[in-house]
Amino acid sequence: MKAMVTRATLGFGVAIWALASAPTLAEDFKLSDVKAGLEGIAVTASVGNVLERFQVKVLETLRDGALPLVLVRASGAFLDATGGVGQGFSGSPVYIGDKLLGAISGGFPNGDGRLVLVTPIEFMRRALPTAATLLEVLPRNLTRLCLAGQGCAEPLSTPLTVSGLSPRAVTALQTGLKTRGLPFSVAPLQSAQSSPSRVFAYRLEPGAPIAAQLVTGDVNIGAVGAVTSVEGRSVLAFGHPVFGDSRVRSLMQGAYILGFVPSRTVPFKLAESLGAPLGTFISDRPYGLGGTTGTPATLPLEVSLKRGASTLVTKVNLAAVPDIAATLALVTTLGALDNALEGNTPGSAKLTWRLEFTDRAAVTYGDRLADADDIAMPVSRRAALLLALITENPYAAVNLKKLSLSLEVAPYSVLRIIKAESEKKSLKAGDSTTLNLRLQPYRGVSMQRRVSFKIPSDAPVGTLRLRVRGLATPRPRNDASLQDNPDPWDGVLTFEELLERMRSRLGGDYAVVETVGDDPVVIGIENCDDVVTGWAYIDVQVVK
Repeated sequence: MKAMVTRATLGFGVAIWALASAPTLAEDFKLSDVKAGLEGIAVTASVGNVLERFQVKVLETLRDGALPLVLVRASGAFLDATGGVGQGFSGSPVYIGDKLLGAISGGFPNGDGRLVLVTPIEFMRRALPTAATLLEVLPRNLTRLCLAGQGCAEPLSTPLTVSGLSPRAVTALQTGLKTRGLPFSVAPLQSAQSSPSRVFAYRLEPGAPIAAQLVTGDVNIGAVGAVTSVEGRSVLAFGHPVFGDSRVRSLMQGAYILGFVPSRTVPFKLAESLGAPLGTFISDRPYGLGGTTGTPATLPLEVSLKRGASTLVTKVNLAAVPDIAATLALVTTLGALDNALEGNTPGSAKLTWRLEFTDRAAVTYGDRLADADDIAMPVSRRAALLLALITENPYAAVNLKKLSLSLEVAPYSVLRIIKAESEKKSLKAGDSTTLNLRLQPYRGVSMQRRVSFKIPSDAPVGTLRLRVRGLATPRPRNDASLQDNPDPWDGVLTFEELLERMRSRLGGDYAVVETVGDDPVVIGIENCDDVVTGWAYIDVQVVK
């Protein structure tokens, strides 16, 4: 295997990224004029963003469903050095004479790295913001183009480039995206930012590396390809879908090529995205990404982690897509906790979400939980769940302006319910009384709490069984109401009602008194100032 060429060996560095003036758009080479034997060049970025050229020769025009593709054979010393055309080449422009044929978009993993598919530019133009409303039924992936001796074609999509996350946060990212129909591999972890050795001015031009980012800032998550065309503020890139989801408005960000990693299947460019976003990819279509430069729409997320006397703040900007905000918040939170705790750590945590909207007052809500083995994962999952209840609600679109998550992590500590006794054994429906609750702190001295509760006004005469439960412990699964995984929005009729439910929800530091049966009703609550687990049962007599 060839040694990977890296930026370190060549002495490149990046400090400042500047958007240079965009070149004018080349005239299109019409698909109807494409013939076997035509020769041209392709342009792509090498190490240090130096633009390199290599030769291409048209072999034939193929179709994958409704999408025509031009099959070309690439050659040249540059490809001999890289191991062929590979991942990260997507979007590299191909020219016949001085006209733009299209963008490199596919290859054959089992081939020699020289047989390449090109997406015609006249199709790619449909991804421009002005044309992004077109509805077409076209394939997302190259699944039917197979050639003897070369195997089947695949898009030259680069793995997600990730920085600033722990290894298991990367795994959580892959899992979360896969559940939303976005399966991705992930490139090797890289440092969050580079240590610059000289100024590098980024030029947004055909062949330059470009990233479609989901997250930027202290954490970076995105895919790197190449710019195909720039006209004014409009940009075309990749030549194939990246996220394959019409809801995704990824951030357009400059990128830097670190090196090439050879492979027996498909080599790929090792790259990182740097600098502030240049704009937004508004359209993610089967024939490429179309976007516009300018200040992008982002969703700022700040995770503040307090542990003892120290506070760690992680700041990122998320692509403004509410439906995947919870997944991105989960991996950002997990990465911050793993970086701070440096391994699986028992602990207790209080988490508080503050959601700021563009069209309504901010909402604050949260929870409290503990874990005797690893506090980071359950906290991250709970934070994501609480956010998803808002962002993925079935009632109304969510116009978020900013997300803030405050975490307070402390040594493991819980209060376990071990006994409960009612002060009155006989009561009438509607009467109130108190119970004595015995709690056992983790490795501490047991304590007592008094909890007030009220007998339901419609309680029938006879024995009434009640359960006292810490909210850090779910209801027992023998409750009929919990057998079928109830709808988390059950009983909520509007988005305003959902927000009110989230504002008033009780955290894991509460003990509740509730009825037992098919439809449990909470009739008493008590804040115990620590995570409360377990339950106990009491019987009271309801009399006339």
